[in-house]
Amino acid sequence: MRDQEIDRLITELEAIDHHGWRYTYEYPGLFCYSHPDGGPRVFFTPDWDEDATLVVEVQNDDGTCIDYERHALPRDGRTGRKLFDLVRPTLDKHHPENKS
Repeated sequence: MRDQEIDRLITELEAIDHHGWRYTYEYPGLFCYSHPDGGPRVFFTPDWDEDATLVVEVQNDDGTCIDYERHALPRDGRTGRKLFDLVRPTLDKHHPENKS
């Protein structure tokens, strides 16, 4: 993926406000959501070049993986909204208010 396309996706993801989750671009290929009220971090890595999948991994504070999902990515129209829509159910599931 070209740098311009990554920059555009980052801008689009940063503009989406969803129940307090904060978006960060950790390093090339690794996107992340965290919540200021604590709880796990939600990492996701889109791979449009190989098998067109999005891996979503949820880690607790010590880095242990507590949830893992794999989704098919749309082949066309790469947008931050499409990525977010794939990650949103995981964000909702692991929102700090949903702690038991």
